[in-house]
Amino acid sequence: RQYQAVLSRIYEKLNTAWLTPSELFQPHYGRAVAEHVLKRHLVPGAPLRIFEVGAGNGTAARDVLSHVRDVAPDVYATMRYTALEPSRTLAQRQRSRVAEAGHAKDRFEALQCEPFGDLDSARTQSWATHQPCVVLMLEVLDNLPHDRVVRQGSAWFETAVEYFDAGEAQAIAKTRNAEDAAVAKRTWRGSKAYGAGYDGAG
Repeated sequence: RQYQAVLSRIYEKLNTAWLTPSELFQPHYGRAVAEHVLKRHLVPGAPLRIFEVGAGNGTAARDVLSHVRDVAPDVYATMRYTALEPSRTLAQRQRSRVAEAGHAKDRFEALQCEPFGDLDSARTQSWATHQPCVVLMLEVLDNLPHDRVVRQGSAWFETAVEYFDAGEAQAIAKTRNAEDAAVAKRTWRGSKAYGAGYDGAG
């Protein structure tokens, strides 16, 4: 009950309907991630290289960098944190938030990039590296849909998402058994980016 009360106050203060753990539990969430990276993923002799795909407001990036600076200044001196962000607005917000915490441009960069680019194109980008690195997808994983299953008669169905040339997504409920060709007659259609619109699956 106390947790829910604190949560409600945070939402009211920020005037928002949805927050990620890196926002709710700042700075502790980002600092915990940084501590895990320092303990488990440092490679002797190699600078720490972190990529975050979809860095939101830049809160986790700020807190990760601050923790490394505070507890491992030698690692911080050569590390590089790169946010790969499809939104120009969010990329600028990330730069501002990280800079406000005193992190220089040689420690952090937010690059606007196409999230659905092909692999060959990605290999030629300036941020591409063959060195050991850590990839964070905190905001991305937060936004992924969970498995969704429905029961129709005596059969179980699950939702799958397919993309078409026009960039439109269609989700269809179908059985888990790949050999079963039955497809539920319930679909939703949405945009490639966010999936707006739903006409009754499940």
